Amino acid sequence: MANLAVAIKAQGLRVAPGSLVTFAVEVRNLGTVVDRYTCEILGLPAGWWSVAPAAIELFPERELPADPRARANAPPTAGTFTISIHPPRQPEATAGVWPIAARVTSEHDPTQRAVEETTVEFLPFGVLAADLIPSMFRARRSSDLTLSVTNSGNRPETIAFAASDKAKALSYEWQPPTIEIGPGADAAVKMRVTAAHWFLIGQDQSHPFAVDVSSSSNADTVPVDLTGIFTQRSIFPQNLPRVLAALVGLALLAAAVWGLLVKPQIDASVASAVGPVASQLADIAPRVPSAAPSAGASSGAGQSTAPSSGPSTAPSAAPSAAPSAAPSAAPSGAPTAAPTTPPPPTTPPPPTPTPQPIKVGVPQAFSGTFGQSEGSSSLPFPITVGQTFVLTDLFVNNPHGDGGIVTLSRGGTPLMQWNAADFRVLDEHFVTGVIVSGGDTIVLTFDSCVPAQQPTNAPFNPAPTCRLNALLSGTISGGK
Repeated sequence: MANLAVAIKAQGLRVAPGSLVTFAVEVRNLGTVVDRYTCEILGLPAGWWSVAPAAIELFPERELPADPRARANAPPTAGTFTISIHPPRQPEATAGVWPIAARVTSEHDPTQRAVEETTVEFLPFGVLAADLIPSMFRARRSSDLTLSVTNSGNRPETIAFAASDKAKALSYEWQPPTIEIGPGADAAVKMRVTAAHWFLIGQDQSHPFAVDVSSSSNADTVPVDLTGIFTQRSIFPQNLPRVLAALVGLALLAAAVWGLLVKPQIDASVASAVGPVASQLADIAPRVPSAAPSAGASSGAGQSTAPSSGPSTAPSAAPSAAPSAAPSAAPSGAPTAAPTTPPPPTTPPPPTPTPQPIKVGVPQAFSGTFGQSEGSSSLPFPITVGQTFVLTDLFVNNPHGDGGIVTLSRGGTPLMQWNAADFRVLDEHFVTGVIVSGGDTIVLTFDSCVPAQQPTNAPFNPAPTCRLNALLSGTISGGK
């Protein structure tokens, strides 16, 4: 049997977050000894309620005297706790009915406790917070922004958006157009601002605009007003005319410098270089004989005798008349004609060279390993008769840093030498290529081997031996 009785004196408790509501909890001592009692509230966070007084001391109820006058002066057997409920104005104090309970515990016997239940309703409130990122931006036609919205109230909100500008020069889009946000939650919405028209060139145009963030589900939620500035840029830079004018001015200046300074100097240099040659040619020209007039006269004489002999006898009469006329004309005293100079012999033009087909080589590579503990070692690569190999790249790997002389030979003729101690990786590239004809052999030789010192516990090279790896690549042509 419980030694105490508890009763809550409260009906229809309602409180708005951020404010206070109180109710009473009555306690009676049904035991046989004087006892002290404490009270606590279950169902709410510790900072959302308070109790006064902290404890109540009560006498047993059955020890009261029967005389009413004596009972009035008797010590108390019942007491009252005053409970204050004060939830914070935060989203955690969600709107709705919260079940709570008052638990009273005996200090004399902690197992003696009583719990009385009731409810309290938290009234709803709406608070919105929003931010436009960025609020000032530059673009030629449109730009994408981020609209961040936070529900700081204690109830769900359906958020809608609207925007406007005085010049009616912008249009607005949101994705999504509306959102649902729970208490204490936040969301981000993509917002696109687009100018109505482009403009090619000119000063930047500033378009201030306002954004309204409001709740479409709760009219008492205060909307949030944001502002932004859209600075619209022209398609072409504002200073483009000045840049073009400067370029034109530079071009005209360059043309003037060319015409007034550079070109006269070039003409003078050319004239000074060509003048001596021209004067030498002028001195030599009178002494050079010209055969063109004699050839013309001879041709004229032949043409004049051809019609007199007739078409049928022209080929046979011309040779016979010329020898006989000269002896007969000499005795009669007629003037003798000057002997004609025969035309110079015509040199036939040189034959046109026949273009040879271009031989396109295919990639070819040779590789191998050479080297030994002492003496000389070689790595030959013979080329098949009828083929031609063009060496363009040579790679030699000296993994241990051995010393010695590496020689590249072609057909027994040394071409290049390297000291192996100077490299770990030898990478040679030949621009024109080393040509090796068919039947020849290109050889890599390693002389005067000096093995590199290896650690005594090295498992990869227990014996002192020189070892090089080689790769020769290029193109090969010819053959089938």
